[in-house]
Amino acid sequence: MVPDLLTRLATRGHNLCFGVVLGIATAAFSFDADAADPRTRGPDAGIPRLERTSAREAQAAWMAVKGISGAGPQVEAVAKKGLLRKACDDLVDLRELADSGVLKGFGFRDNVRGRSWARPTLALVLSEAMQRFQAEYPGRSVAIGDVSQPGCGQLAHGVLVQEVSGAAAEKLIAAARLELSERIVVEVKQAKDFPWEADRFGPPAEKVLVTTRLVAQKGTGDALEVRVARTRHRELPAPTSDETQAFEASLGAVIHGTRVAQRKVESEDAAGVKSSLWLTHFVLPDAKKQAVVITRKRPGKRLDWADVSEVRLSAWQDKKPGSFPDEVRWVVASVTPTPPVPGKQSKKKVAPVTLIAAVRFDRWALLYEAGHITHLSGIDADLSYVMVGDKGQFAVDLPGIDVPATLRWFEILEATGRNLSTPVDAILVDGTVKRHFEKTLPKTGPVSLAQQKKTKSWRLIALVGGHDGHHHLRIVEGSNAQEAAARKRLRR
Repeated sequence: MVPDLLTRLATRGHNLCFGVVLGIATAAFSFDADAADPRTRGPDAGIPRLERTSAREAQAAWMAVKGISGAGPQVEAVAKKGLLRKACDDLVDLRELADSGVLKGFGFRDNVRGRSWARPTLALVLSEAMQRFQAEYPGRSVAIGDVSQPGCGQLAHGVLVQEVSGAAAEKLIAAARLELSERIVVEVKQAKDFPWEADRFGPPAEKVLVTTRLVAQKGTGDALEVRVARTRHRELPAPTSDETQAFEASLGAVIHGTRVAQRKVESEDAAGVKSSLWLTHFVLPDAKKQAVVITRKRPGKRLDWADVSEVRLSAWQDKKPGSFPDEVRWVVASVTPTPPVPGKQSKKKVAPVTLIAAVRFDRWALLYEAGHITHLSGIDADLSYVMVGDKGQFAVDLPGIDVPATLRWFEILEATGRNLSTPVDAILVDGTVKRHFEKTLPKTGPVSLAQQKKTKSWRLIALVGGHDGHHHLRIVEGSNAQEAAARKRLRR
């Protein structure tokens, strides 16, 4: 979805922190060179040491990586710089501010994602703007969606990041096993285990594969902190022969693209028995597809399915390194042995290449979580439009948008940011939404389209697809002094 505008916003002098979390597959092939040797014994072996930094410091390193051309060099740079083990420490939690009464008038789109972290300056703009808005529209509210994740960083597709401490962190470390040279907790749950998200799953007994990657850790005992990246995959039905053929064709095209990484990795079973595997990552830029192939032997030009453990096929977006949209994991459940046949030249019995028709797969589809170019360091926020009766916030419902109240909200946001010396940089909406504004506004009068076009907030509106159920607010990054002053005013 990523237009040039978002790239421009991400490089216009703002300190954006491309974060610590990449997808599980990315973790495997961009293993932190400075992490502990995964073969080292001990409960935290293989978990990189967590380093706290600021969004400003992390931004420069990650923007340099983003500026590198090609997925392969990007992966190498991430590992060389040790960026995966760094986390920002200068954000505040909007949900905590709301619960404590500091941030009033806002609801939240969900209770599970935890993407509610912001710079103090953004939190202050939202707080003061809502106070002014509710003075004119008593009792009305706006809902908050994705802002940034704890510790900042890239919000990758399907990935939820948490920071766990104390006894809970110790429990995670104890449960983790070595998978693809990283410490990971793998659980098979059911849809009924996620009651808050019942509408996102199928029947209560539907299987859900929960993978929790231990990204980095620091401290011990009560001071122990572990940063984790969690993905959830829903079980799909067994593939039909047509689906398997389509998968093979897509995979074949991708592996004839660019091989961006390949390395030997180690995994262990429940009994702690280790095995060596090969992880190879391919990208086909023209088709915007990528594949991570896990095999028992270094793969040749043609896959022998007897050697394949798993294939992870997903979309690819060059502006979101380490993100795996629409990923489907094709896990080899069993292979029907192929009898050896006489060799043409040597007359010796040789095993032919095992074809995909001999394989039975288990399939798992990544549960959708939005991936973003921005939302990296707490100066971006997805907010609902002001809805009639405050109903259907974040729904795609053009008739349900209270157009005069929404445009007044935009005006107040712009004025509040300007007064606080952290101006609004842009308000992103979908083209259908702006056309709805224009169609709905009266032709004459104080709230007419002609008058609205004269406002500063209208000139800040930028058209970006995918913003039909919410608007995206970005403020200009404040100075260190402004952040400190905002934190003080927020009593944080």
